[in-house]
Amino acid sequence: MPSTEHYHELIDREQPRCLYCDEEVDAVHLSSGWMAGANMRVDVEKLTCRKCNEEFWIHSMQGDDGATNIDSFTFTCKDFHIFFNYVEDYFDVKDRDRKYLFTIPSFQVDFSDKEALYQKLRTYLLFS
Repeated sequence: MPSTEHYHELIDREQPRCLYCDEEVDAVHLSSGWMAGANMRVDVEKLTCRKCNEEFWIHSMQGDDGATNIDSFTFTCKDFHIFFNYVEDYFDVKDRDRKYLFTIPSFQVDFSDKEALYQKLRTYLLFS
């Protein structure tokens, strides 16, 4: 599995599949906007699994030079919404309504065992 710097690379952009159950995902949302004061375009692609309804977001930024950099990745795990910042290497964990719960250092996420990941996040919540 790639390092935590490349979670978005786990998703084949041509034929995306769910990282948990390997079912097809739908690209349900693509947004683009400009970051105020920075002259950078910000894009977000949201994918939703057809089977388990888990969600994945790929966040990218494009600067004046035209180069696009993927700067963060978001995924859900049951009732958690996890934002991973590649640059600062941390997870922001929120509930499904996106209410902030806690921030933790990054760790290698094993998408093959959603229940174990969920229990790990619940443990962090308990001790936060």
